Amino acid sequence: MKSKIRLFFLGCAFAATSFLSAQAAGAANIEDVDTARLSQIVQSNAGAIVVEFYDPAAIGTDADSSGECARQQQIFENVAAEYAGQVTFLRFDIRQDPALAKAGRLVVCPTHLFILNHFPDPTAAAVPNRTPFRHWGLLSQSQFEELIGEFFQIARPTP
Repeated sequence: MKSKIRLFFLGCAFAATSFLSAQAAGAANIEDVDTARLSQIVQSNAGAIVVEFYDPAAIGTDADSSGECARQQQIFENVAAEYAGQVTFLRFDIRQDPALAKAGRLVVCPTHLFILNHFPDPTAAAVPNRTPFRHWGLLSQSQFEELIGEFFQIARPTP
């Protein structure tokens, strides 16, 4: 009986360690940016970019009594870990620059902006940048993956 309990707790510890390391990997693939850094990355980065605009005051407060903002943060970190090296993930605190939030009509948090930049080889035919896609509100992990697949034409990585 003791050995079964010990195995159970070892299994729980392994699962928790795996979950926490995946969480840390996702957070490591997300850069928290201010207005200047956001502009610099968007203007100079070729490829797929996802920006999460969020309000930290909504996480873990009465405004978010269901915990949806905290869950969205976890989903964003999971997706960032899954697409590491294929998509640049940025996180922007809208309280840092209320003028940007107002100009961008960021009235719902979180808001996700999907940007695809092409900086073609000068010898190649020009490939136009895609118009950024904005999604207001919460996304499940499968919805996030579907949007990344459709907008960026990136297949879901195999585990």
